[in-house]
Amino acid sequence: EDHFISLWEDAHDLLFYQIIGKAESALSRSVDLLLNQRYLGKLPLPHTGLTFLKSLKGTGKTTSLEEAVDEAIKTGRPVLLITHRIQLGKYICDKLGLYWLTEDVDPAGERHLGLCADSLWRVNPENFKNAIIIVDEIEQVIWHTLGGSTCYSRRTQILKNFTDLIRTICSTAGLFIGLDADLSDRTIDYIAELANQRIRPWVCVNEWKPEKEQAKAKFYFFKNPA
Repeated sequence: EDHFISLWEDAHDLLFYQIIGKAESALSRSVDLLLNQRYLGKLPLPHTGLTFLKSLKGTGKTTSLEEAVDEAIKTGRPVLLITHRIQLGKYICDKLGLYWLTEDVDPAGERHLGLCADSLWRVNPENFKNAIIIVDEIEQVIWHTLGGSTCYSRRTQILKNFTDLIRTICSTAGLFIGLDADLSDRTIDYIAELANQRIRPWVCVNEWKPEKEQAKAKFYFFKNPA
């Protein structure tokens, strides 16, 4: 009995094994839309809830969202893009017609916005009721918010606002979209846990892979690192 009690007290919670114990890129849950095509194209995205897209880089994940974002902008529905890289974020904002948040701009007056996860502390979740929230490279974004050095001083507020954003859109018929080439059960479960509601995530997986792996590299010979 003493040995059992000792093991019981030292054991991790089941959630530890569900999240940490899984392979980083494992996606074993049921899929709502299974594809095998070079480009995603137009997708039958839900209008509300939690949505996740898994597809290789260069298969048009961002392009597949253009119609939904265009419609949102036309009807005044808020749109928020969250990334972990500035240049990537600016590129996607240009493509989708969103405004990139800079340090000297007040985000309260902009309803169609893109930003780095580091700046989430500046956002008021109440301004994004019924919004479309897009998190590109969501696996990296989550790890960046949890452990990135640039989030250190504001991490508590960043994580609180991220949680509040998810709960706000889930309670106001909004749509959350997570994109990643390495989407995992762990990330989907984490977002669903933050939502704190019984919502079944909608998952799309594109199994297309190039016949031959080809790595392309460009070399820039400039002294200026920019």
